[in-house]
Amino acid sequence: LASTPLSIMQRPVTPPYTSAVDSAVIDQVLAEKTAQLALGKTLADIADKYALYEHAVQSPEEDTEFFANTFLQLRGRGAHVMREDFAGTCLVSTQWVERDSENTAICVDLDPEPLEWGLKRNILPAGADVAKRVRQIEGDVRLCYEHADFIASMNYSHNCFKTRADLLRYFTVARESLVSDGVFFVETYGGEASLGVQEDEPRDCGGYLYTWQH
Repeated sequence: LASTPLSIMQRPVTPPYTSAVDSAVIDQVLAEKTAQLALGKTLADIADKYALYEHAVQSPEEDTEFFANTFLQLRGRGAHVMREDFAGTCLVSTQWVERDSENTAICVDLDPEPLEWGLKRNILPAGADVAKRVRQIEGDVRLCYEHADFIASMNYSHNCFKTRADLLRYFTVARESLVSDGVFFVETYGGEASLGVQEDEPRDCGGYLYTWQH
């Protein structure tokens, strides 16, 4: 990230396609993958890394339930505006907006590819009412001052910052972006085991094995 220009670009959720077109595209992709298997390519060669990540790692229903309940317990009121930093495919944000008609979400990520994937596979299929309440921002979280009731930084994503200065800058911006009684949800990883390379036992996810190397 040190060599990446610090910039923010707003991504409008106004694509030139519809859910019907998306279904046709998905059918075409499945047909292409089947043909690739027939040519001798492995499942790993043609796997959709974003779909596998969502299925093996993320738990959006449990996460959003935790956010809502914890915020209510800590602040005595309901949260409605979520900001998902390092949002990737925006699955958690989409689930948050689906929970309540008053909920909105801001998805921030530096990489346009997972944002585009999430727009097609998560946000738009959830329907027009959900899509209009999810806003994607392609940019650096260290420059994003979009205000929210709470900010979620999940799956140790802030570990991409390798210097104290970068990490401090992110935490400072996150704090300044919260409303006065806002909450910052951040997953951390530490302890003696974190000092070395670890590999968990493979987990059967139904059709493939997931192994966490950390």
